[in-house]
Amino acid sequence: MAGCSDKRYQDLRHAYELNLLSAEERLAFELHLYECDECFDDVRAFRDETLMLRHDRDLKRTVAMAADQHSREEEAPARRRRWPTLVPAFVVAALALIVLVLHPWHIEISPTEEAEAVPDRLAVMYFTNLANPEDTTQLGQIAANLLITDLRQSQYLQVVSDHRVFDVLRSLGQKETAAPSRDVATEVARKTKAHWMIVGTILQENPQLVISAELVDVPSGLTKAAVRVDGEPGQTIFALVDILAARLKSDPSLPTEIRNEPNPHLANVTTNSPQAYRLYLEGVRNFYRFYIADAVANFEQALTFDSSFAMAYYYLASLKDNELIGKALEYADQVTPAEQHYIYSLKAMLAKDYDRAIGEYERVLEYYPDEKCALYGIATLKNFQTKYADAITYLRKVIEIDSSFAPAYNLLTYMYDYTGDFENALLAINKYIELAPDDANPYDSRGDLYSRHGMLDDAIASYTLALQKRADFYASLEKLGIMYLLKQDYAKAESVFALLKSSDNMGQRLWGRYLTATIPAMQGKFNQALQEYGTCCLDSATGGTPPQRYPAIYKATAEIYRLQGRLDLALADFNIYLAAIRKAKPDDRVYDRCMYTQLLTEAGRIKEAEEVVATLKRDAIDDPGGRVTYLYASAMVAQAAKDNDAAVNDLEAAMTLSNTFAIRTKLAEAYLRAGRLSKAVTLFEKLLAGYDMSSEGYVFATRVMLHYYLGLAYEQSLWYDKARDQYEQFVNIWKDADPGIKELEDARARLARLKTKT
Repeated sequence: MAGCSDKRYQDLRHAYELNLLSAEERLAFELHLYECDECFDDVRAFRDETLMLRHDRDLKRTVAMAADQHSREEEAPARRRRWPTLVPAFVVAALALIVLVLHPWHIEISPTEEAEAVPDRLAVMYFTNLANPEDTTQLGQIAANLLITDLRQSQYLQVVSDHRVFDVLRSLGQKETAAPSRDVATEVARKTKAHWMIVGTILQENPQLVISAELVDVPSGLTKAAVRVDGEPGQTIFALVDILAARLKSDPSLPTEIRNEPNPHLANVTTNSPQAYRLYLEGVRNFYRFYIADAVANFEQALTFDSSFAMAYYYLASLKDNELIGKALEYADQVTPAEQHYIYSLKAMLAKDYDRAIGEYERVLEYYPDEKCALYGIATLKNFQTKYADAITYLRKVIEIDSSFAPAYNLLTYMYDYTGDFENALLAINKYIELAPDDANPYDSRGDLYSRHGMLDDAIASYTLALQKRADFYASLEKLGIMYLLKQDYAKAESVFALLKSSDNMGQRLWGRYLTATIPAMQGKFNQALQEYGTCCLDSATGGTPPQRYPAIYKATAEIYRLQGRLDLALADFNIYLAAIRKAKPDDRVYDRCMYTQLLTEAGRIKEAEEVVATLKRDAIDDPGGRVTYLYASAMVAQAAKDNDAAVNDLEAAMTLSNTFAIRTKLAEAYLRAGRLSKAVTLFEKLLAGYDMSSEGYVFATRVMLHYYLGLAYEQSLWYDKARDQYEQFVNIWKDADPGIKELEDARARLARLKTKT
């Protein structure tokens, strides 16, 4: 702020950012911002940090204590003057840094002294490939990962995971797959609290492999053992690492019990193909960076080299095709015991048996208490169960083990925000960005956070930054278009969706067409939307494949028909959608039956709706997700019978299990029908205050209708000015809508009447 000549405003800036000024001082400072470009730009540049600091209770308490101490040290006459008693800017800045570093959940763990090494903990570094300095085949990384896999079978060693080594190397600014120098390797070992370190070298690749490794005592820096293995022509890296591991474990420096343990054969618990293993490692790395398309391609390519690679099937079952869990189970005897439990956990999760899935992760933790991926998996399942506080507990355990595990901060961002803790959500996302500044997903997640709080311009900026990091990060491209759509900047939304339509990826092209059709739907141009949804078919790039439509398109057209009051057509399209879902998920008897029940009740087919509810009650008794569907459907039947209190009770119960946009919308409407106006207003306001695609999806026409319903709630509460504002917003968004929409006609009539009121 060198450009501002008024010293008192320089001192006030930090207090303003922390929300510590009185109303009078705040007004004076904000008036100054209009006059001083330097101060205005400085405050705006610090906006994200301001949001974080203003919400940090610890910082407020610390600064308040400092302010009190500073005031007592002033002379008595000075105490009567407010300006001089403010904490100096440098004090506030220093205190902010201290509180952020020492925050209660330890988002930053950075003691000045190195943490004490754990006696039996060992870290394996990527091997240096002297035979191929560029290591084009990633043999150095493969050797290290195989050695980790082998040594982890010992119950007498704590072997640092390859994920942890990889994350620490990245935090030190090292190239992702390059072997570190001896100094960097030592730093990695210290940061992971390893007492032992193994550094290795690929001495020769042809005509046969030759590898060597050293066992280093990290505290002293002394090499305790040096081993060289000369392979036979045609002998694979798997066989050489088997020998290398056996010789290293025989060194007397390590626990003597290790020598009595059996030595596993790596080819029996991984794969026998170096190419498959290299692609698998690359896939895992892309998986944790949320580059899903790349990860899928990696795992699929790995299977072309080894069609019995169980863990490749495991990841593909999670990312692309759930049915592939059967292949993972078929070859589960070819993985380590811990990996078997990961496979069993995924099978249980896909069956929505979350408790059993968690139990499988807990079995892993019995063998490896510091297995962060198992803890992270439990946190993910707690999220599925909407047990967000429990998820946070497990994520904090992950961070205690590995404070640089970036995916944990990503999930933590959402979990904190779902529990209403925006300040810690902001801390988590900023830490995630710090750990992975060159990845796209951190900025995508920050965009989601901003979007959920209605900060659309900030969300647009963050999604744009994600796309600068990676132009084909389609999740951000899709959400960027949606942000413009919500801002009613239809031209920009269409231009973004056009980028999806021009993608090399067929699925993205189709999805771009689907999203383009949401633009007229958002404006109430339902006939145009239906026409455009009808063109959402596979294009000529498929090589003459007959046109076909995504199941999601039938669901979208069913919603449009419902809003038009054409319920027979809505039910016809929704039945096509359900048939496609049943084909894809033959064992799922409850999926999306809630909207089907709603359509039946609105069409007056009450008996059929009651039969669906009875079936859901029987089929969903042990399924939390199915119970949500049952409660929603039951509420629709109660609503048709004008039993508004019963509808409210069912939907409130559903809300405790799943906080989706559809449930919250129906609950707000139920509150309105039941005359519970305060609750209706509060919930409608929250629904319109932000946007969460994971919950709300693409029902933009339904979202616009919320203005109408909130207007009704305000009008019945006698808040006529607020009601007029909501009706005006509704009418304006649908100013070019199709004729005959009953809610729009009613809003126009109500608005005309309210304009006559004083």
